[in-house]
Amino acid sequence: MFSIVSIASAQTPGLAEAQSFVARVNEVILYPLIALLFALAFFLFIFGCYQYLTHADESQARETGKMHILWGILGMFIMLVAYGILGIAASTFGLNQELDCYNDPTQGGCDAIFNPYQGFSTGNTGGSATGNTGGSGSGNTGGAGTGNR
Repeated sequence: MFSIVSIASAQTPGLAEAQSFVARVNEVILYPLIALLFALAFFLFIFGCYQYLTHADESQARETGKMHILWGILGMFIMLVAYGILGIAASTFGLNQELDCYNDPTQGGCDAIFNPYQGFSTGNTGGSATGNTGGSGSGNTGGAGTGNR
C-alpha cells in the first residue's frame, strides 16, 4: 500500500531527498544513540542491583543502590519510548519502507525507494525518452517521432 508521501516523492525531487536525509539521520545517529543510552541505563540498573545486594548492612549504600536501580529503570523506559516515537514518526511520514530498504536493499519494492525516477529514464516501455517502446521521441517502437519501428 502506498502512502501519500511515497506517491508525492515520485513527483518532487526535494521531498525524496528530504526523506532520504531524515532516514539516514535516524539510521546513523538517532537509533545508535538510543541504543547506547539504553545500554548505559541498563548498566546503571545492574550496578544499582550490585550495590544494593553487596552493601546490605549499610543503609546509605542501599539507598544509593535503590536510586541507581530507579534511575536505570527510568532511563531504559525513556529510551524505549523514544525508540517507539521515532518508529511512529518514521511510519507516519512514509520513512518506514525506506528504513527497511536501507537494512535490506534486496527486498521487493526497494528499487523505487533508491531511484524515485524509475520508469522515467531511457530504455523504458511506454515512457517519453529515447529508446522507449510505445512512447514518443527518437528511436521508439510504435510511437510518434523520428526513427520509429
